Amino acid sequence: MHYLFTRWGRTGTGGQAQLEGPFDGEEEVEEKFATVFRSKTGVDWSDAVPGMFPEEGKYSYLKNNINMKTRGKWHYFLRNDPLGKPDGWYPYDKQNSADTEELYKEYISSNNSVRFSTRFIHSESSGFTYEVDLVLMSQKNTMSGTLRSIARHI
Repeated sequence: MHYLFTRWGRTGTGGQAQLEGPFDGEEEVEEKFATVFRSKTGVDWSDAVPGMFPEEGKYSYLKNNINMKTRGKWHYFLRNDPLGKPDGWYPYDKQNSADTEELYKEYISSNNSVRFSTRFIHSESSGFTYEVDLVLMSQKNTMSGTLRSIARHI
């Protein structure tokens, strides 16, 4: 038996998922996948080349950047904290650092496409959602509008 798993949603969230099937065979599930791929990218699966520029309004098919074996750790710069923390660099919590690192890898894999430079991360620990800009290396709290510098350390 074969199944097709699809996941979608805003970056930095759990999103939604769908499991279709069972399909009778590999060919049937590949045809279904090819149909979904074409509808999302505008490209036939048989002609798809990772990293190619997408049609307007469609998703990119990103290449897997296997050369990025080093995992960075992400930090934000805190200044004038209302709770009295000293000014300085503070590490993201473990999950947010991992999520931001994945966004960074997607951005690098897209050849630094502006389309992938600004994404969203939701912090379960703080309850806030941040707009992360990988060109400006900043994060903005979507609720308060507070803007902070960010850095990737290896």
